Amino acid sequence: MTSRPEFFRMLLVSLSSALLLCFAAACEPSTETPAPEVDAAPMEISGRYELSGLTTTPGSKEGREISGVMLIEQDGDHYTASFQFKTSFPGEGPPVDADVIGVGEGEVKGMHLMGQARTQIVVSTVPGVDTGFAFIPRTVSTRIVSTSIGEFGPGGTLSLVIESHAAEGEDYVATQTKMSGVRVEESSKSPLRPKDK
Repeated sequence: MTSRPEFFRMLLVSLSSALLLCFAAACEPSTETPAPEVDAAPMEISGRYELSGLTTTPGSKEGREISGVMLIEQDGDHYTASFQFKTSFPGEGPPVDADVIGVGEGEVKGMHLMGQARTQIVVSTVPGVDTGFAFIPRTVSTRIVSTSIGEFGPGGTLSLVIESHAAEGEDYVATQTKMSGVRVEESSKSPLRPKDK
C-alpha cells in the first residue's frame, strides 16, 4: 500500500508533467494563417463610364436595350452621379427613341456603391427619329425614382442593377435595368494617375 507522503509525491510529479506539457503546447508557434486585414476604405471611382445593358419588366422575358454615359464624382464614402442613356420607349404605335436622364447619389462601401436616383425620360414624338434631331418635337415623360446597386471590378469595370418605379403621382410600370461597362476617363479630381497628354 502506498504511503500518504509517497502518494502526494506522485501526484505532484503528475501535475508538474501536465503543466509542462501545457506550457510547451502554448509556446509552439501557430500553424494557422492569420486572416488578412480587410481595407474598409472606399476605392477611388470618380470618372466617366460608358455603360450598356437591358431594361426589363419583372415577369417578362422581353426587354429594351439601353446605353450611354454616367459621370461619377466621389467624396470619401459618398458619391454623386449624373447620366444620360439612350433607349426605346413603348408608345401608342412603334417604340419611340428616348433619352433617360437624371442625377443620383449614395454611398461607396469597398468595391460597391448603393444609392438612389431621380430620372426623367425625354421622348421623341416621331417613331424612329432620335431625340436630338433638329426640329423634332420632344416631350418630357414620367418622373422615375430608382435604387442602384453597383460593383466595381479590375480595370475600372462597373456593373449596375437598377430598380425603377414611378415617382409619387406618376404612372410607370416598374422595371429592372442591368448595365455594365468600363471607366473611359478619370475625373480631374482623381489621384490615380495623371491624364495622358
